[in-house]
Amino acid sequence: MTDPPPTIYLLYGDDEFAMAEFIRNLRNKLGDETTAEMNFAQFYATDVVWPDLIGAAKSMPFLSSRRLVVLDNVERFQKDTESLERLISLLEQLPPSTAFLLLERKSTSKSSSASKLRRWVEEHDSISFIRACETPHSSGFVTWLQDRASAEGGSIEYEAAVLLSEWVQEDPRLAAQELTKLLDYADRQRPIAVDDVEQCTPYRGQSNIFALVDAIGLRRGDEAQKKLHLVLQEQDPRKVFPMILRQFRLILRARELIDAGLPPDDSVHNSAFVVKKVAAQARNFTLADIENIYRELLAIDLRSKNGQMDLDVALDRFVVAITA
Repeated sequence: MTDPPPTIYLLYGDDEFAMAEFIRNLRNKLGDETTAEMNFAQFYATDVVWPDLIGAAKSMPFLSSRRLVVLDNVERFQKDTESLERLISLLEQLPPSTAFLLLERKSTSKSSSASKLRRWVEEHDSISFIRACETPHSSGFVTWLQDRASAEGGSIEYEAAVLLSEWVQEDPRLAAQELTKLLDYADRQRPIAVDDVEQCTPYRGQSNIFALVDAIGLRRGDEAQKKLHLVLQEQDPRKVFPMILRQFRLILRARELIDAGLPPDDSVHNSAFVVKKVAAQARNFTLADIENIYRELLAIDLRSKNGQMDLDVALDRFVVAITA
């Protein structure tokens, strides 16, 4: 005999994407879209109408075994004793056919202790389910990407996951969208590789910057101009320029380490893939070369902001001068 499903669910943390997915999964269990719509209600603690919430929570499901009621922003009740007691009283009276989902949008890292509501739910574990929904960071986000790829029937190489993590800036919703696209591209028959991330996500703009700087470092003027024009076709010069400036700042740091007899490390960048690329590029320039380039880029920035020269024209002249 299987245990009955929980009546009360509590999700807490700052990962809105994980919470939204959890709600969607519970709602999908209610039946088809029409049936689910008739058995679903969502309220917000910020402006809850108690009779409506109580009515929805105690109503019997229609053409389904359960109904789902969501109460969002329950962290607002933390200092509202009357509302919290009223909510707990409702939780104690829920029929088994109701799945009552509480969303506490608060990061555990900023909270030294569990909320009063969370403690109450933990004490009633026979009828409750509780989960922390914290956005992963750094290596944790890379692991999250790899685990999600596996759950979706594919896989992603570690360096590819690092690169994707960097591009999406640890945004789970955007990461999930891009990961699904990459898994489809790889047909789930092989691991997603670094090249896939470079080719199939907007990170390709940074990839083209790598190629541009490679051509500059090898003094291949025609190729460098072609790479620059390709980048400028895809993006506004005002977005391209900071990427080029940033790249030479990384190269400058890598060159300083190399000249000091030290290997480029995470002080250059937190991605081993990026560090490897930057170190290879740094070896194509002397420290004096990079310092001159960096000063010229800063001068271009000033001239473009003063209206002395269009930024795309200035960049074109820069590439010609550097590779001559």
